[in-house]
Amino acid sequence: MARIVFIEDDPTIGGGLAPTLRVLGRDSQWCGDGAAALKNIEASPADLVLVDLGLPDIDGFVLCRTLREQATDAVLVVLTARTGEMDVIQALECGADDYLTRA
Repeated sequence: MARIVFIEDDPTIGGGLAPTLRVLGRDSQWCGDGAAALKNIEASPADLVLVDLGLPDIDGFVLCRTLREQATDAVLVVLTARTGEMDVIQALECGADDYLTRA
């Protein structure tokens, strides 16, 4: 079963998506900040990592770069409210495989 790690500081979003994925039969883990996510993925590699760029402790672009170095086989998708073209370009340059915006 694919392991999904969702990195999101908003508990309304993060606290809702991870349990929903588990109900759908996915092994998912929600991490509320970048440091927790790095420890989590180091302990148990992920197949899919969803990253919000607006985290309280680590810049989302730095986190993408670090995750790409640490979890080379994982699919890395930025899931954020930022809609700027430069944000998309920077995320992809930092190692994200895709960039999705949310309302």
